[in-house]
Amino acid sequence: IESFTYFKDTAVGIGTSSPEGTLHVQSGSAGTIAIIDGGLLILESDYKPKIHFQSPGAYGGSIIFGSPTDNDEGQIDYDHTTDRFLFKTGGNTKMTILGDKVGIGTSAPTSILTVAGDITPDASLTRSLGTSDKRWESIFLGTGSVHLGPTCTISTNEASGTIIANKPFVVEGGLILSSSSYINFSPTTGSTGYGFRDNAGAM
Repeated sequence: IESFTYFKDTAVGIGTSSPEGTLHVQSGSAGTIAIIDGGLLILESDYKPKIHFQSPGAYGGSIIFGSPTDNDEGQIDYDHTTDRFLFKTGGNTKMTILGDKVGIGTSAPTSILTVAGDITPDASLTRSLGTSDKRWESIFLGTGSVHLGPTCTISTNEASGTIIANKPFVVEGGLILSSSSYINFSPTTGSTGYGFRDNAGAM
């Protein structure tokens, strides 16, 4: 077979007489590309090389990563019946794509993004949730807490930085101020001007 060349004890080439890895499958030239260390399988094409998994409709396909201590500790698994991708590490599902929904920490996402766990930025005071022109419409909170930094501003009027009458800032339940905190009712900020004070200032 002209397209098949075998070099004993070194490499096998399909579609090439100069295999660059243990198994080199070629359909057209991609140009000169240096093989990475440890590369056992090379798929080369002058377009887009593809790996096509074919299975019955009741199943799917998997890519499994194993070690001497765990033969399936890493997995990428697809299931035809549920149209679901599972990404696993340590043998456990860590991320799921279910149709048009993504789940992190759950295999059953119920919205575009469902997160089962805490979300934190990679650094403090450097990241934003939304932008000035891409804003979240509603945020629903349970019985937890909202912690605001010392320079944080809550506003429903982007131009003036104030809370206006037809767009109130509503607190359902009690509003508790910690020590050395205050609420102002005028443009004056700080510990002067009209407003409620803590036990160190005027009431």
